[in-house]
Amino acid sequence: MDRTLLVESLEALGRLLELDGASPFQSRAVTDAAATLDALAEDPVTLFEQGTLARVPGIGKGILGDVATLVREGRHPALEDLRERWPGQPLRLLDVPGLGPAKVRLLV
Repeated sequence: MDRTLLVESLEALGRLLELDGASPFQSRAVTDAAATLDALAEDPVTLFEQGTLARVPGIGKGILGDVATLVREGRHPALEDLRERWPGQPLRLLDVPGLGPAKVRLLV
């Protein structure tokens, strides 16, 4: 698992959680964590392996668990499940101005 794939996976997880109707706080925490990891000067995978990633602000136990799953297994079961429930490219619709999760759910 490299930095780019880690960040992209967390971003997709957060946005698919939002689309799936999860708590806005949960989906926002995951997408914010993806942005935080992307902005780090250090490699987040290396920080995880060193055991210091939890010191980064915005990386709590839940996010750390998601990172651990992605780094150790190279995949995330919840992300795979969400991708099966939302096939195709529904995330691209969320980028259209005026289309939020509720409207995208109706369209897809």
